[in-house]
Amino acid sequence: MVSEIKLLEAEWTYNGEDLNNYMKQLAIKNPNITGITLDLSNSKFNTQTSYYSIKIPNNIVEFTLIGKNTDNTINYIYASLVAEGGETYFNCKVINLGLSANNPDNDTNGVFIDIASDILQNKSTEKGNTLQFSGNNSIVASRTGNYPEAKLNAAIHIGEGQRLSIYFEDDNTKLECIGFVSNYDSAAGIGGNSNESAGNIIMYTAGIINISGGYRGAGIGGGSNGSGGKIQINGIGIVTVTGGINAAGIGGGFYGASGNITINTFANM
Repeated sequence: MVSEIKLLEAEWTYNGEDLNNYMKQLAIKNPNITGITLDLSNSKFNTQTSYYSIKIPNNIVEFTLIGKNTDNTINYIYASLVAEGGETYFNCKVINLGLSANNPDNDTNGVFIDIASDILQNKSTEKGNTLQFSGNNSIVASRTGNYPEAKLNAAIHIGEGQRLSIYFEDDNTKLECIGFVSNYDSAAGIGGNSNESAGNIIMYTAGIINISGGYRGAGIGGGSNGSGGKIQINGIGIVTVTGGINAAGIGGGFYGASGNITINTFANM
């Protein structure tokens, strides 16, 4: 059974309770609930409202997040999407989602998607979390913390020792990912944060996909000084991948090795 939550205002609460706490308790109170749909499409969130880290509970197997974008318009929300972690693997579907800070370079909270599973937990079974995009989506990463100790984030983080399979629903799906852009070190669009190698990235493409790394980060692969990890790209569509300065489009970031790259696709790349 899937529980649906609709937020209409610009407050990260539901039924008078913090949203993450409420979602966590849903499956504890009712074991028949195995999925959650969080609908923000009619909410008043934007880049000026309070930051929030949306946490997917570790006791559900299906999570759907509906954003505020339309076919032709991006309406950003100031938030990140993360996994609480644990032994339960889940499928996450994202529909019409825009995530960004009002000014990513001045943000210290961190805007990103970080839901990859730990490879060490599922090494023998090759299972893990999945992320599916539908509709029109844009993820613009920001940093976490202050310089020089700041972590510069990938738009979709899949770091060393992690695995995530990314799917695209159909030819109408759009995705833009921009790793944190800085004249300092930088992150990948999809893959490693600054000074981090990528993990196991598996993509099944369709639609129109534009992925950009930061100043020294790969488009898909390692952040600055990070290798490309293990990357497999399958599918169709129009895929444009751009790396930063001296970084690969697909592979390693600045000073990073290329990694293990397999491309099995009919996409226009």
